[in-house]
Amino acid sequence: MERIRIAVSSCLVGSPVRWDGGHKRSEVVASLADRFDLVPLCPEVELGLGVPREPIELRGGRLVGVRSDRDLTDQMAELAARRADELEALGVAGVVLKKSSPSCGIHGTTGLFARILMGRLQRIPFEDEDRLAEPAAQGAFVERVLAAAASLRT
Repeated sequence: MERIRIAVSSCLVGSPVRWDGGHKRSEVVASLADRFDLVPLCPEVELGLGVPREPIELRGGRLVGVRSDRDLTDQMAELAARRADELEALGVAGVVLKKSSPSCGIHGTTGLFARILMGRLQRIPFEDEDRLAEPAAQGAFVERVLAAAASLRT
């Protein structure tokens, strides 16, 4: 039987893709590989922004370069829509994204990429690495992933 897939922010599994060339490896997120196939993603790198790169921020609902004011909103929206279709085609049953990211944040300030993914992939759960560090939240996420995977197969 094929393993269930979940998408994860690449930086959370140790890939050096952050704006400063670093990563934010989370042992909790990496440990999900014991149970699921992890599909890494980094929308900023996928936009071709490179590593290292200028940091970006949400400003007035727009995704812009902190120093250059370069507006990446439309490019990110197009990428997010395309990636949502790809993740759906892969049968991804859950998503773990980097907290507080202007692209990927899902609690508090919602990142642009995350907002579009959540809007298009409403049948699957989304979580961030901080909440997954809480055993109850991690258990609930895993249960929701298993339920989503079962419903996606029907």
